[in-house]
Amino acid sequence: MGANIAATQNMLRAARDAKVRRVVFASTNQVVLGYRFDEAVTSVTTDLPPKPLSPYGISKLMGEEMGRAFAGETGISFIALRIGYFQRGENLPGPHMAIGVWGQSMWLSNRDMMHALVRSIEAEDVPFAIVNLVSNNPQMRWDLKHTRKVLGYKPKDGHAPVIDASVEAEDKKARKARILPGTWFNERYQTVIG
Repeated sequence: MGANIAATQNMLRAARDAKVRRVVFASTNQVVLGYRFDEAVTSVTTDLPPKPLSPYGISKLMGEEMGRAFAGETGISFIALRIGYFQRGENLPGPHMAIGVWGQSMWLSNRDMMHALVRSIEAEDVPFAIVNLVSNNPQMRWDLKHTRKVLGYKPKDGHAPVIDASVEAEDKKARKARILPGTWFNERYQTVIG
């Protein structure tokens, strides 16, 4: 509540008062995490109905919607980045990443993150947008067409998932439950993603 809802409201008020040109909001892929095992959805686009599975995902969805209202009310540009799997430090992809194949398929490199931030600041004529932000990972389900069009995003990196026994076991466990594995996931994932 405090960090993702109240703080977002305060930031939007401050942006309005300062008459900034644009707000770039760090949202999350968790807004659509419910599509992880939905085989009917072959492309995760930003116009799909949200499917958050955690309080964190819900709070970021609320931030996106506050941004939509903010842009409509003030005319100030608002861009929400649905950030993929971005790790602190070296940010190397691989089977150590949480949430199995899904996690690896939405890896976002440091270089692509920096490029997207620059493009989010420099992009012209964007009153409001929500965009997916991942690297150009082979066989991923994340649609980047909208991100490329809106921001001029050109990811340079990509990583194909490495599937070992631990990745298979995690996917099997989560698929069987059809939900994410409880508080372990929420604590670990929020630590990794922020």
